[in-house]
Amino acid sequence: MPRRRPPGRAGAPLSAARATRTARRAKPPPPLPPATRGEPQQGGRSGEDVDESASKEHLYGVARRLDIDGRSRMSKAELLDAIRKANRSETRAAR
Repeated sequence: MPRRRPPGRAGAPLSAARATRTARRAKPPPPLPPATRGEPQQGGRSGEDVDESASKEHLYGVARRLDIDGRSRMSKAELLDAIRKANRSETRAAR
């Protein structure tokens, strides 16, 4: 025969000791990003509006938006150069 719970236990509040143990195990919230804390941001050098510490996948997405030919065969360094060149061209055309 299956065990039955004593009546009145379902949904009962936690005991003080159990609530303390649970609170101790809770993880603290993650730290805020530097910009939120009022500190200067640290990151990759930014050359001509291109973040050099960005991932290759991110740079590939930027190159796709700029419609850069041959982007799928480019290395990260080549993508950075091509994005800079495209940015210069767009800036020149806007003037």
